[in-house]
Amino acid sequence: MKHRKQDRRVNKTKNAITKTLLTLMEKKSVGDITVSELTEMADINRKTFYNHYSNIDAVLDELENNCVNWALAFVDDTTFASLVEDPAMLYTNIARGLQRHSEFLHLLHDSGIYSRVSNKITLSIKDAIMEKAKHEFKPEYLGRAEMLLDFITAGAVGIYDTMFSKEEPATLDEVTEFFKYIFMHSNLQLVLSEEFIK
Repeated sequence: MKHRKQDRRVNKTKNAITKTLLTLMEKKSVGDITVSELTEMADINRKTFYNHYSNIDAVLDELENNCVNWALAFVDDTTFASLVEDPAMLYTNIARGLQRHSEFLHLLHDSGIYSRVSNKITLSIKDAIMEKAKHEFKPEYLGRAEMLLDFITAGAVGIYDTMFSKEEPATLDEVTEFFKYIFMHSNLQLVLSEEFIK
């Protein structure tokens, strides 16, 4: 029981820190935010902050990693067979998941540091798919299959980036329609199913 109370207290403190950081990010760049300013606004002392984070960047890293985990949850729920059969569905579901956190991602974009989380998402999705798929590919095509997944995932994350840009962001419907169109009118599925898979 005591452990659960401590967990709740930790979560409450970390939520106060992250919410305050997001509020401050609406007004100034991350590089201009100090621990003193954040702790005063969050109504916690500096020692409490340092019990959980080493600096402001560590708070941001945790938020970014949470964002990556939101995306990876959709990869975890997708079988390799369904990925080959309908790759647009996976990338659309990831877009939908990221859209739920659009406020945070817009803030990152506006702060000029969105590329950090974008790179993390690209590498994490590709690695997760490759881990799931590596035993399905013919050994002689493993390198080429990995390059193909690099190409697809980097392109997909580039499309996600348009959802969170400051000027005329793409809508989820536009992104969904684009994924359907691009996979329907390309030979990517054919290449995957006929050349690479055992």
